[in-house]
Amino acid sequence: MTDYKLNFSDDEELFEIAAEEMVKLMPKRIGELRAALDADDLPTADRIAHTLKGNAAQFNDPEAFERARSVMQAAREGDAATANAGFAALEVSFLALQAGLTAAKPASSGQ
Repeated sequence: MTDYKLNFSDDEELFEIAAEEMVKLMPKRIGELRAALDADDLPTADRIAHTLKGNAAQFNDPEAFERARSVMQAAREGDAATANAGFAALEVSFLALQAGLTAAKPASSGQ
């Protein structure tokens, strides 16, 4: 089981804020990556995949990290076919990360 909170030094409030923001922004970032790949805009795909890779690292998710790294590297090398092929796996990993972050947050944050 992934410890999404590992990099937050037991700062539950910081984790909750970061996780909430990530869950909110992730669909937009995934959509932007898909659009960049569809437009064959590899520099933008590289930048977005790089951001997603950092997000995965922040939440200690090595599978999502590796999939984002793979798409980023392919885009950086100008390999649109490999970047596109890796997108589906990246999307699945980030949907799992999103679900994991949602489940890791307390049911009620007292707000």
